Amino acid sequence: MGMFFNYDRPGPGVDKNAPKKKGVSLFFELLGRNISKLLLSNILYFW
Repeated sequence: MGMFFNYDRPGPGVDKNAPKKKGVSLFFELLGRNISKLLLSNILYFW
């Protein structure tokens, strides 16, 4: 659902020395990225 975001613009990227995320923080980061897909799948399921 990329209606409001421009994914073509350059960004800061990922820091090479950044520590890897684990546990709850990784879960919520992935949930935030995929929330639109989860909502869409729920709508299609109940439709």
